[in-house]
Amino acid sequence: MRALRDIDLHREIQALGGAPATPTTSATTHDESDDEDGPLWEPATLDDSAPFYAWIAAETKVAMKLRRYLVNECGLPKQYVTSMGYWSRERPMVKEMANDTASNKGLTSQPAQTPIGWRDSPNRYGRISRILHWLTAALVTLQFTVLLAWRGMGENAITLFLASIGPHGSLGFLILIVTLARLGWAWLNRKRRPAQPPGWGGRIARLVHITFYALLLWLPAFAILRQVGRGGALRFYGMELLPEAEREIPWMIAPADLLHGPLSWLLCGLIIGHIAMALIHRFWLKDKVLARMVGGSGR
Repeated sequence: MRALRDIDLHREIQALGGAPATPTTSATTHDESDDEDGPLWEPATLDDSAPFYAWIAAETKVAMKLRRYLVNECGLPKQYVTSMGYWSRERPMVKEMANDTASNKGLTSQPAQTPIGWRDSPNRYGRISRILHWLTAALVTLQFTVLLAWRGMGENAITLFLASIGPHGSLGFLILIVTLARLGWAWLNRKRRPAQPPGWGGRIARLVHITFYALLLWLPAFAILRQVGRGGALRFYGMELLPEAEREIPWMIAPADLLHGPLSWLLCGLIIGHIAMALIHRFWLKDKVLARMVGGSGR
């Protein structure tokens, strides 16, 4: 066994899948929770996809120093470290944990449960990402429901009601705004989000997500462009955003006339495939991919 002084922890962590500390990340990875009066027990909070985690048990100050070194100097994510101070030279043993021996054993054997935050984490998507995801799903579902109802039943009380709560143009405008918000939020959380699985499965999943975003942007944007090119008014739930005008601009009309229908059905097919793959991950592969978006605060 090699002595600690002979091990290049930066290189070891990088080889196992961790991120080495850099000048740009040191400020964000700095472990501010470790102070002299801080908690003596800091369990890891990671899921089954994590490649490894560190387990530290020592005198309180020694454990804290080792944890600081791994997080701040070596760049090991804080949630990958279990740190336990079994005793302290200056105060009694852990008061909070000493009352329940079984609970202490549980903390040493598995990561603790953590609440879902507003921002994303390596283990799961945060509240804002989930809200934007399910809002997009609801809007697109309503859009296709109205469209299919009109095609199947024509004009009747049901289709008129659906059209009143989901006008085609207004829903498209909402989908465009929500998709732009999702892209902005994804960019802000790009270094915090759960990683795609390795190999071809991850590449295909990434390609499908890129296609989703492209379609959710292209379809409403070019439909608006067509409406403007025709001189039609732009309305959002009755509010007139752009008045009618006498114009006919072919280059603004042609792309949507040519591709709006086929790309809409492509989006519908991708949605069906997306739902099918989520169910396969949940009930066949039995991994935690679906739990990243719908799971609670557990592992």
